[in-house]
Amino acid sequence: IPVDANSIQVTVAPHFDQTTEGDETASLTVASSLAYTVGTPANATVTIIEGLPAETGARLWLRSDLGVEIDSADQVTAWRDQTGWSNDAVPESGTQPMQVLNGNYGLPAVRFDGADDMLALGNVMYGATAGELFVVLKPDAGTPQADQGWMRWGTAPSEGGAYYPRNDGEIWDSFGSTTTQVVGNPVAQPLNEPHLYGVSADAGSWIARIHGTVVHNSSSNTVAWRSAPEIGRGADPGTGATHFKGDLMEIIVYNRVLTPAERTDVEAYLKSKHGLTDTDNDDLRNWREAELGTDPLDPDSDDDGIPDGWEVEHGLDPLSAGDANGDLDGDGLTNLQEFQHGTNPASADTDGDGMKDKWEATWGFDPMTWNDPDADTDGDMMTDGEESLYGRNPNSGAIEDPNLPLTIFTPLEQD
Repeated sequence: IPVDANSIQVTVAPHFDQTTEGDETASLTVASSLAYTVGTPANATVTIIEGLPAETGARLWLRSDLGVEIDSADQVTAWRDQTGWSNDAVPESGTQPMQVLNGNYGLPAVRFDGADDMLALGNVMYGATAGELFVVLKPDAGTPQADQGWMRWGTAPSEGGAYYPRNDGEIWDSFGSTTTQVVGNPVAQPLNEPHLYGVSADAGSWIARIHGTVVHNSSSNTVAWRSAPEIGRGADPGTGATHFKGDLMEIIVYNRVLTPAERTDVEAYLKSKHGLTDTDNDDLRNWREAELGTDPLDPDSDDDGIPDGWEVEHGLDPLSAGDANGDLDGDGLTNLQEFQHGTNPASADTDGDGMKDKWEATWGFDPMTWNDPDADTDGDMMTDGEESLYGRNPNSGAIEDPNLPLTIFTPLEQD
């Protein structure tokens, strides 16, 4: 640090191991050198600027929590590139998206209205022979009433369009391509939830990923780039232009395809920062745990024996232990027992065979597998379906069963 300086900025490139370790402290050691004299002014400050895990080839880095400039109406006037290349995204007249401060996971977001919002870029990928894209986003709908535009990076014809998503839930994209790639509908990921989308484009290869998992892989691709890419618009005005509706949280673009290790590091950084991991493996990503108020480090926040994710999936309260002893569908199994058997707590007959889950579980039948109600397991001329109706033991032909009092089960309603 020059002796007359009172501040220094340091850029760090973190490696994310996806392990939650609580608050951590970064330390900086400054040593003398021939070029500088270490000064110790009383008001010296050190600002640590977070860098990308993979720096080489980064040509665009837009963060909703840094570099977003807005006017008095919270409309974006510029979204500043953080790579140092000054590839800033700016709106055309009357096309400004909004910045919202409390978006996903407590972070800001840039929100597009689906009507005319878009941002224009300069010739970001000039001379690039390949590229890689990472986007953290949350579209407004998974299957919108009308096609929603996306980004325009490639040179695919405007009539092909780029959509995220179309009205049938499909993703169409042309990042680094002369053609529109039909990614399809990634049914495992609801598109109206926050998620990470990525593309690697190279000669003879175009691969799309969601949360790092490949969802589309094409061996046919010719690399090409628009000289003026757009964010938020999927086609030229006059050719059925469509616009993105939803939130963009972070965009990173490289002018090369990353190595698998580099890609893993970038994905880990984005997933950790935006709550896209599931730290406690309870089938709730951390952003959802933050919304619900559950503990992202405890798979069973209310300690009732049922994982948080299972409770949320089946309409129970992951913060109330009392519902473990409830019986949502009235089949005689508590909600906790339904979880233990793998049955549906909202259906008295999970496998649809006409015999209630409680009766099947009691007498050794699998309530998750259809069993023939016309079978007669014990050969007493009463079908298993009839035995279940009257609460009888299907494994014993005795009229009176000392192990089970005669209980009349309510007949299941027929569809």
